[in-house]
Amino acid sequence: MEPTQAGATGMVDEPSRIAQWLIPGWKRALRIISMLGAATALGALFVFLTQTLLARELGPQDYGLFASSLATVTMIAPLAGFGLNQFRLRVYGVEGWGARRWIAPSLRFVAFTTLIALSIIVGWALLIAPDADTRFDLLVMTPIVLHLLAIELLTNKYRLEDRFAAMATWQLALPFMRMLVAISLLLVPQLTGRFVAASYAAISIAMILWSTRPLLQFMRNQIDLKGHGPAPETYADVATPGVRELWSMAWPYGVVAVLYPIFFQVSTVLLKYLGSNAQAGQWAIALAVMMAIYLVPATIYHKFLFAKLHYWAAQNPPKFWLVYRRSNVALFALGVLIGAAMVVVVPYV
Repeated sequence: MEPTQAGATGMVDEPSRIAQWLIPGWKRALRIISMLGAATALGALFVFLTQTLLARELGPQDYGLFASSLATVTMIAPLAGFGLNQFRLRVYGVEGWGARRWIAPSLRFVAFTTLIALSIIVGWALLIAPDADTRFDLLVMTPIVLHLLAIELLTNKYRLEDRFAAMATWQLALPFMRMLVAISLLLVPQLTGRFVAASYAAISIAMILWSTRPLLQFMRNQIDLKGHGPAPETYADVATPGVRELWSMAWPYGVVAVLYPIFFQVSTVLLKYLGSNAQAGQWAIALAVMMAIYLVPATIYHKFLFAKLHYWAAQNPPKFWLVYRRSNVALFALGVLIGAAMVVVVPYV
């Protein structure tokens, strides 16, 4: 009996140690992360197919022209909002329903920073663009700035409401519709890069119109905020902060939001101006593959954990440090596995 009991005890102890390491609520979190991961993988597949079809149908020269112009717009777009979305997650985590006091200055801040971003793109097109085709692409694709801003604002709302399925659906819509544009080139080979640029702009305008109603609700504080109890019937009479105060707190998030796309996109833009459109196109294809891989940690942190970490940091510090430490270990291990897998499959891909 003793060996059996010892063996049974050993069998019980091992799962119990694993259970102690896991974070409470991990089953629900795993379901949500799996759903977001599946949506991210599907979106990455759409992006990869789109890039491949565009490169094959347009050719390196025309595709490089389009890809470098899109990279320029995407690189400048985060100036619109300039860290506001990350800042909002923080203030809602700390202040809960009281964060409504930041709505008015946020609207003025968004309007000002968006005007700056659009002005830079228009100025780039008129003063720096080396040819008429680049100028056309930059000017036509300016609605993408507003569209990317709308995506950030709306996913912000869905994070605060724990509506991850809605967030995944919203973010899948863009790569799916862009893939349809690429497929149209297969059906009508005579279509050019200008058609693709105009189609991307039309998609952005359609998505902006689609997001208008929920964004207006967000601006009016009509949200189902999770983790802070029901909405109060009355709010404390507090002073509304100004744009300058918002800027002083949001600028670190803005610097990160701007530098991140520059880090990824500037190489494509530089290759166009220092090399050729063809070289930019070849580089953009390889970069598209790597961007799909980088979405793995982004799914876990940016889409699932980001709002929760802000909330736990203010309301439940022990849980914040628990999740922070263990998620770093888990993501490091995941990164090593993905890196090893890449070494194996890259020659075939």
